Amino acid sequence: MAQDSRGVAESAGGRRAGARLVGALGIVVVAYSLAPLGGLAWDDHSLITETPEVRQRQPLAYYFSHFFWSGALHPEVQFYRPLVTLSYAVEYQIWGADPAGFHASNVVLHLVCTGLLWGLCRRAGASPDVAAVLAAGFGLFPRLTESVAWISGRTDVAAGAFILAALLAHRRGPGAWGRKIVAAACLLAALLCKEVALAAFVALALLQWRDAHAAGARLRRTLVDLLPAIAAAAVYAALRLHAAQMEGTPVLASPSGRGPAPLVALEALGSYATMVLDPLRPRLQIGLWQVRRWWLVAAGALALGAGLWAVVRFRRRLDQRQWSGIGLSVASLMLVLHIVPLNLEVVAADRYLYVPLAGLVLALARPVQQAARRWSRQAPLAAIAVAVLGLFAVATLARTRDWIDELRLWREAVRTTPPANEVPTLGLAHALMQRGRWDEALAVLEPIPRRNPGAPRASLICQTNIALALDKLGHHDRAIALLRSVLRDSPERLRARYNLILAYARAGRFSEASAQARDTVHRFPTDGHARELAGLVEATERAFAALPTMRSDEPAQTRAERARLYAGLGAAHEASQQWAALVLDPTAPAALRVEGAGYLAVAGHVRAARRTLMAIEPAPPAGLNLPAVQAALADRLEPDD
Repeated sequence: MAQDSRGVAESAGGRRAGARLVGALGIVVVAYSLAPLGGLAWDDHSLITETPEVRQRQPLAYYFSHFFWSGALHPEVQFYRPLVTLSYAVEYQIWGADPAGFHASNVVLHLVCTGLLWGLCRRAGASPDVAAVLAAGFGLFPRLTESVAWISGRTDVAAGAFILAALLAHRRGPGAWGRKIVAAACLLAALLCKEVALAAFVALALLQWRDAHAAGARLRRTLVDLLPAIAAAAVYAALRLHAAQMEGTPVLASPSGRGPAPLVALEALGSYATMVLDPLRPRLQIGLWQVRRWWLVAAGALALGAGLWAVVRFRRRLDQRQWSGIGLSVASLMLVLHIVPLNLEVVAADRYLYVPLAGLVLALARPVQQAARRWSRQAPLAAIAVAVLGLFAVATLARTRDWIDELRLWREAVRTTPPANEVPTLGLAHALMQRGRWDEALAVLEPIPRRNPGAPRASLICQTNIALALDKLGHHDRAIALLRSVLRDSPERLRARYNLILAYARAGRFSEASAQARDTVHRFPTDGHARELAGLVEATERAFAALPTMRSDEPAQTRAERARLYAGLGAAHEASQQWAALVLDPTAPAALRVEGAGYLAVAGHVRAARRTLMAIEPAPPAGLNLPAVQAALADRLEPDD
């Protein structure tokens, strides 16, 4: 009878714990409910729609033989994250370039992390209620929105899921080899998602060491129990070495050459500490490497001192789970504190807080549980927890709305970032160019060189983008002069070379375009894109030569063919002019007018498209779905336009 009563009690307790977990996950789902409505933003364009191995599946071995951001356009980046690229490729086969599925996958991974963290908090001694509050606090933490609502933030979320799974699966002792092997497999998967998973090895080592120390085991026993994790790290190192050999690059990410900077490290530590204490104001760009904020340096020194004091003061009271959480948090932070020189212009970023915060929550699970038990009145404590979680949910929902619209995201970033940081302004300009709003992009870009004359790297990027905007607006000679100036200063910039080839072609200077393409192929023999451009230039030159001399009264079919050739070169100004004239010609065949209206709405100059569509609205050509065309144009605009 007593056994039956115990079984009923355990069953009821299990249902209660499950209900708390479901409640925590449910509120996180609500907070991120808008995420699948978002589009591509920032690096998403490069990593998904512009990456050939994502758009077209390759043999499985290919993904493990190349670096993240692989290719000639990113020679300075040697991140090794094959599982993330593979996940993008698999999803692209499922739903194509539709970003909704990619966003939904990020949210699901974040929910997995939240659930795993709940399980770890329970194992650390937290009750179902306390574990649910801590897990929900992590899941709703507004500073983590960047990792979840941004498709490219998947690296941290995926790595975090495997890291937490490894910590949850690991067991010590000779009879738990199956669990150790599962944990090692999760560790390897985490490493293949992002380098921050190196912190998981530290966490596992601390977990094993403290377990062994508590049981009176020797160091040799600890090392034996860690053999699967050591093997996982060795497999990762071998795979990374193989990819480096395939790419012809260094094994590790190349440093920026600026050397370690203790003050930068302290400022970064202070930034992350204040991010935890100030969770309601997420930022896209935080600080600049070359500009010191001394109050954050002081905050970093204070955080470092307080952390060391706490560990020394309470080291005998810390159990293995707390040591594991501290190790995970500290080791993951060490990777982004600029102690090792990084290719980062910013001091800190919201997305880098994902794994450190998970470790911090795990380390605090037991102390929070103990404090909750000592609290004499539970109702006020529950009310405070609900209020904090509600505030987090509202802030996360609001930040997710920013990530839905890339223009809104960058406008907010420009508003909250010091002018010395050019990244938000360049991002806003790029988002405008993605929508064919070249004149607006040019207005955003042109003040940057005057505002920040001492930023050569960003200035070259800015000059290249200014030239591209000028070229798209039909100012080819100015664009060519600017691109040639960029290449004199930095002849290895492939994007500038590509743009110069096309600028010559768009200006009708095909011989110079071909010469530039040949020179690029000669300098970069492994770059296939330059060969593609050379072929495009040659084919377009022949096609233009076959057309009669352009006249204002030329036949509609000839004008349409000329417009298609300009569109093939990406000459938005000339193609828009040709198609607009054809669409406005009531004597032109309806099919050509419909084709022209479609081009203008999707890829043409925005102003020309609006004028033309408004002009034909009273009497659209037969077969034109005017509302659909207008909707396509509206997608490139903003609600106030």
